[in-house]
Amino acid sequence: MRSLPIALCMFVAGCTTARPVEGTRAFTVTWKKELAPLLELRCGGCHAASAAGGYTVTTYVGTIGARRAAGPLAIAGDAQSLLLSRLDPAQARPPHDGQGELHALLTTWIVDDEMAYERSTVHGGGLLNPASSEFHGAVLAQHGYDFPLCQKCHGDDFKGGVAGVSCMSCHAAPPSNCTTCHGSSPTTGAHRAHVLGGATLGRPLDCSECHKKPSVWSDEGHIRRADGTADPAPAELTFGSLAETATSSRTGPASFDGTSCQNVYCHGGASSALSGETPRPQWNSGPTTTCTSCHGLPPANHPVGVCASCHSAVIDSTGVLRGSPRHLDGQPSLGDGSGTCLACHATLSGAHDSHTQGAHKLAAPLACTACHIVPTVVTSPGHFTPDGYAAVFPAGGTWPIAAADGAQPSFARDTMSCSDTHCHGGGAKLGADMTVGLIRSPTWQPDGSSGRCGTCHGLPPADGVHDPKWQITSCWQCHPKTVDEFGQILVVGGISTHVNGVVDAP
Repeated sequence: MRSLPIALCMFVAGCTTARPVEGTRAFTVTWKKELAPLLELRCGGCHAASAAGGYTVTTYVGTIGARRAAGPLAIAGDAQSLLLSRLDPAQARPPHDGQGELHALLTTWIVDDEMAYERSTVHGGGLLNPASSEFHGAVLAQHGYDFPLCQKCHGDDFKGGVAGVSCMSCHAAPPSNCTTCHGSSPTTGAHRAHVLGGATLGRPLDCSECHKKPSVWSDEGHIRRADGTADPAPAELTFGSLAETATSSRTGPASFDGTSCQNVYCHGGASSALSGETPRPQWNSGPTTTCTSCHGLPPANHPVGVCASCHSAVIDSTGVLRGSPRHLDGQPSLGDGSGTCLACHATLSGAHDSHTQGAHKLAAPLACTACHIVPTVVTSPGHFTPDGYAAVFPAGGTWPIAAADGAQPSFARDTMSCSDTHCHGGGAKLGADMTVGLIRSPTWQPDGSSGRCGTCHGLPPADGVHDPKWQITSCWQCHPKTVDEFGQILVVGGISTHVNGVVDAP
């Protein structure tokens, strides 16, 4: 990475000859000696700690308005600087006390003395003026960011040294600290959006996701080349593991052409199936702040439905991200992350529990494969349907119990009911039962009507094979592996042979 021009407080009068002498001019007016005391006297009452109008004269940088978004108040050599016009006694507004004296002094300082900070035999007058070629950050860059050169005067810890002037009088951290050059994060382009992240769309990203992050400032490729010369801006991009996350439809490595990123996982560019609106975001075009920027709602390979049904750890049922680190972590976050069907289907709807738990004791608990094709991966065919529901008895599947004895099981989404399933009286043998009131097309929402004996077949069946006079206590004589002599369904070790797709009869 390349450092931005940095603001190091290396100002000192009468420093040693550890660095080239630059301050050779004899200034008439300097901020430190002549101007600062007068500004405090004339203006400090309003423009000091309270900073009336957002303007303060307690510092050099504040006085010249170096950090104003609209531009500085004073420009070296410019007699039309805003600071001079505001204090011109000829202006219509009522003059301040001593305004004429202050205006004359400021004119000399800005126009003739190039806004000199102080008289020094080492530093130039513009050492604190970011717009000056003598600005200490610019001078440091010109010397290849030779921090040891600064340390000869300001000490190894930059807290004073022989110069007696600490860089930390202006800066919160030493010059060689990352934040001295970059602040809490660089402000160009989309840096802040990436580094700060946000509770709504993404987590904060470390610099190493896009750059080679140095362990110390002097690492090769940071601000210096291997031969010690300055490595100029801009910073080279060396995408990390997140941007390079592999997908089945990636068409090439993550890259940056100076304007936009492409094939980056973070913005959906590595997967065409995600169908985001901005898979190649422009670095300077503002943040991509909506879900649809990176992936569709839903993505092209997803069913229509509620995101939280599968991604509950990332998003809630109202569509608001939870601020979880699992968003943008390089892997799809499914349910509780266990990787099983229950990761997303821990709470099942309708009659799922009665089928999978078998608490009614009429049949053994059924596996998901009794009615569904269990996918090997989330996007396997048959897992989702276009309307967002799991496919029930889809073509190509095998249903040993539901399709036993020639039954042709099907499920009607509009009525939410099954039909012609062996489990509920379908197939050749059970289908011949003419008992009145059988429930051969049970509804999926349980109402208690089909979870009892006599709803799938008669007691006994009216099929011409069973004697109408037989009682339920007679069943065991032909079906001894299924019921006992009292007509109770046999359950051995939690397993019942009732409704297993095989008729237990001699």
